[in-house]
Amino acid sequence: MVRKLIFLFLVLVAGILLILFGLFTNTCPSHKPLLDIDGKCYACDEPRYTLPVGCDACPNRALIHGGDVCGFACPPDKPLMDGYGKCYTCDEPEAVYDGYHGSKNCEVCPKRIRQRGYCVLRCPTDKPLMDEDGKCYACDDIKDVEVHLVEENCMECSNRVLNGRYCALPCPPDKPLMDKYGKCHACVDTGVINVDNIEENCKVCPNRILNGRYCVAPCPLDKVLFGMNGKCYACDDKSRVFVNGDSKYCNVCPNRTMEGDFCVLK
Repeated sequence: MVRKLIFLFLVLVAGILLILFGLFTNTCPSHKPLLDIDGKCYACDEPRYTLPVGCDACPNRALIHGGDVCGFACPPDKPLMDGYGKCYTCDEPEAVYDGYHGSKNCEVCPKRIRQRGYCVLRCPTDKPLMDEDGKCYACDDIKDVEVHLVEENCMECSNRVLNGRYCALPCPPDKPLMDKYGKCHACVDTGVINVDNIEENCKVCPNRILNGRYCVAPCPLDKVLFGMNGKCYACDDKSRVFVNGDSKYCNVCPNRTMEGDFCVLK
């Protein structure tokens, strides 16, 4: 009984080794060049997805799923293959995911470009600014266009400036301070202006300083505690000052401590 089990185990190991050997050497004949996980060989026109071994020998096939599977090539009328092996026309209006393939698949369609793992239609000349999702805008569109991770797209519009993750129209002279969302503010506006730690945006207002992510009016010496409402407080003020949990604002007062998001008297 033990000898029989040992024999069966050795046969199993030998079978696995033969399959692995086939995977790396491709022992399939030329009329059946495709090798699959079962160790069998298949012809190019058999309706079966196989391992990538031998795929380059079949003109009607292409690697899909990141090169791990040998699938079928797209037909001439739908030459664009997505990351899952589905085929599209070059005029497909939606963004086509081709993250597995890099730029190779997108290049079959001259009217498309690859952006963030997607193959998208190029923008027309009257709307040359493409956002991060592949949507196109005119340069004089009033909308602040989000271009996170594709900041170079903002260069298509000479009348716009890159503001963090947004491509925005510049602010007018009476409202020169731009916040992180591209909205413009006057230097004398009250409250906290979130500029997402962009010092250049805050410098346009000589009466303000950069305080973390915010552009604020500096607090006077008798009221050194800055609150997120834009107000300044004396250290002995009895108010619970909201500092959004940031202890550096509270630390300026030795008689105060943090309590959640607030700076309070000890």
